[in-house]
Amino acid sequence: MKTPIEKTKSQLSEEPHSDTRSKIVEAARAEFARHGQAGARVDRIARSAGVNKAMIYYHFPSKEALYDETVAGFFAVVAAELKQRLEAGISIEERVTAVVEFQINLLARNEDQRRIVLRELADPDSKMVPKIAEIISQSGVLGQFRRAVRSGIRRGELREVNVKQTLASLVCMNVGFMLLAPVLKHTLEISDMKRFIAGRKEAVMDLFTRGVKKI
Repeated sequence: MKTPIEKTKSQLSEEPHSDTRSKIVEAARAEFARHGQAGARVDRIARSAGVNKAMIYYHFPSKEALYDETVAGFFAVVAAELKQRLEAGISIEERVTAVVEFQINLLARNEDQRRIVLRELADPDSKMVPKIAEIISQSGVLGQFRRAVRSGIRRGELREVNVKQTLASLVCMNVGFMLLAPVLKHTLEISDMKRFIAGRKEAVMDLFTRGVKKI
């Protein structure tokens, strides 16, 4: 049985209909962001994608399968790209910078995806959250980052830190901000959100490196 990542990769490799499939997924992402899975309409997705409903069902057996691709498929691609960026880094600073920059740019450019994820996180009975967790775990990204931190500790570059807590803090400093951005914009009186987001990488790196680097 194929894992979610293997399924997504095989789907993305379909050449004859890759463009149509991508258009359907993008239209579905916007529809699900606005109306949720239950309120989304396949006919609206078809009109937005410029295809008929039959073409949607050619690629996806159901609306649920399309939603799964929109959410789980997105995270499978994200995890694979992030793993490549981590492998390209040499020092712990380079790897952390890659993670921070990737997360900020990703969420800042994908407002619809952010809305979908926020809705899933707010649902205690979400069926997608376990799938997302499985995809991230299977990608090897977490293990890769843990090994990088432990290596830095052994070399004396980093303090003795709790690796899981450190990773949780790094993720929450980025993802947490982007999910709460609408609230923070008002509470922190941010007049230029794009400029503020552009400065997040330096701010997060400053806090993170000062917290874990051995002085």
